[in-house]
Amino acid sequence: FAADWNPLQSPGAQTLRSIMQDGTYVIAVGNGGSLFSSANQGATWVQAAKLFSGSWYSLSGVPSGSVYVVGESGVVMQSSDHGLTWAQLSLGVTQNFRAISSQGTTGYVVGEGGTFLSYFSNVTRWDLLSLGTTVNLIDVEDIGGNSAWIVGANGTLIKTIQNGLSYVTIALSTRETLNAVHFISSDVGFVVGTSGTVLKTTDGGVSWKNFSISGVTDQNLYSIA
Repeated sequence: FAADWNPLQSPGAQTLRSIMQDGTYVIAVGNGGSLFSSANQGATWVQAAKLFSGSWYSLSGVPSGSVYVVGESGVVMQSSDHGLTWAQLSLGVTQNFRAISSQGTTGYVVGEGGTFLSYFSNVTRWDLLSLGTTVNLIDVEDIGGNSAWIVGANGTLIKTIQNGLSYVTIALSTRETLNAVHFISSDVGFVVGTSGTVLKTTDGGVSWKNFSISGVTDQNLYSIA
């Protein structure tokens, strides 16, 4: 566990929304189209040329070495050199993307208005699919086995299988906005959201129960790892 934290040089003054490790590199993205890459664990940063003025929300890497970043207005970019340079992909989507997650050669993107895409990085194919909802989808976690968990507004919790071709919507008692989902094993997973919402499953997502964390009352929770 991270008992001690050391301050690092900030990549820039912009709000940063996502960070990931890419081999020996670290990549950070955020508002104003900001894309930063560090080759020395954050000691110094290089800013990539801005190709986009909106906000980036999420990053994910694939085994081929490519990194994808998603953001506002359905914009997706790909980097094959650890975030130093980026190329935009045209997917024909205008809704804001909120999250991307991949495991192996497959992955998923979610966004506002129920936007959901399944992609196959080995053949560079992106499929726009329906999950039967138009609520804003905020986070997705690829859990492998061609399956993923998705959370969003109005207590939305969805499991998708067969690379997104099938899905199951889980009925929950909460209508809070769910901001993040993370599984620590095939059976145990957590969901966090607004007003101190924390849910836990111990049976692979069949059932979910409220979970208490000391010190958490009505704070909005945005991420879990």
